[in-house]
Amino acid sequence: MLLYNQVPVRVTESFILSGYRFPDYSFAECLLSAFQPTNETGNFWTHFLAVFVFAFSFLEVFLWDRSLALTDPFYYPFWSYFIGVCGLLLVSSMAHLLNSMSLLIRELCFFIDYGTISSYTVGSSLAYFYYINPRVRWLFEALYVPAACVIALVCTLACCNTRQQWRRHRYVIRTAVFLLPFLVVSVPIFYQLYVGVKNSSTALFFFRHCFWLVVSGAFNISKIPERFSPGKFDIWGHSHQWFHFCTFMSILDELHMIKAEI
Repeated sequence: MLLYNQVPVRVTESFILSGYRFPDYSFAECLLSAFQPTNETGNFWTHFLAVFVFAFSFLEVFLWDRSLALTDPFYYPFWSYFIGVCGLLLVSSMAHLLNSMSLLIRELCFFIDYGTISSYTVGSSLAYFYYINPRVRWLFEALYVPAACVIALVCTLACCNTRQQWRRHRYVIRTAVFLLPFLVVSVPIFYQLYVGVKNSSTALFFFRHCFWLVVSGAFNISKIPERFSPGKFDIWGHSHQWFHFCTFMSILDELHMIKAEI
């Protein structure tokens, strides 16, 4: 593993001094690095293992009640949400694992990663739209899902651009565009809170969902704890791993909220 001054500047992360892989790994070496102490090892496992936790939590709906049909059209938005989340977690983990093959592949990995965030946004909007129905449904039919798609596309382009420009403020911009879709997608919940949510579980899970999102954004921007002790958290415990953990916890509470509405 290499120090920050032994790899290209584009590969380095703020306050991470060691544990870097030089961008000329083979595919097999990248796979092997999942079991080696690098600064990407924790980033890989925090989202790769989360796929299985999420899949089990998702399938609980059908395991509890065997009378529910997996192919029932009623659950199509739920499956869209499932595909969006699993795509996000899988692609994110693979992006962190395979990005050291070359500088070009590194950029492509994270471009695709940002794209899956948008697919997750659209999947969430479909689940919110069909299961959390506002009284002004006619307005949402015309604006809500199209707006979520447009916002998702804009945010993807903005995130990709931070890898070429605006690099000085890249963490702030990426966090902002990560939270912006949440504000748009959550409009049905905000409306339900405004008129009074009948299902108390929905409100509880939504507030927890918001809490984890705010904490994840704080980790991503502040670069705590490595900011206060550069070099100590290079392999385990740095902010991006906490960012992954908190975003997954927010997704898990979001899943519980949607399940409570089905």
